[in-house]
Amino acid sequence: AIPAHTAVTGSVFRANASAIDDMGGAAGNRVSIDGSRFEGNENGIEAAGGAFAVAETAFVGNSGAGVKVGSGSAQVRRCEFALNGTAIQGLAGGTVNVGRSWVFANGTGLFAAPGSTFASSGTNVIRLNGTDIIGVIAIVPEQ
Repeated sequence: AIPAHTAVTGSVFRANASAIDDMGGAAGNRVSIDGSRFEGNENGIEAAGGAFAVAETAFVGNSGAGVKVGSGSAQVRRCEFALNGTAIQGLAGGTVNVGRSWVFANGTGLFAAPGSTFASSGTNVIRLNGTDIIGVIAIVPEQ
């Protein structure tokens, strides 16, 4: 399959198993999400193999994860996460980079499973979660 680039702007995703899931997509797929809202889903975004760029988007009340990254990658900037099971979850093989985001009142804030690459620019506000951080999160300068 030929890699594709999809852009999503100003959209609301509500009451889905996984609102956006690239499982089975072509290697090299790129998905850009901006100014959107994911609420009341099981998982907001599942990056199973593609590269996601997410900005100025809210993830609220998702029972699983707001953003779940398997073998894909996610760049998360200026997003809000509240009342999710886990705000951002990096699984083995996944790459996550998060910056300038608010992570409040989730069961778990940031979850870095063994084998994941999870980085923060240190500009996030992570407070009042059941557990703020699980796993190893590298602090890297903002780019």
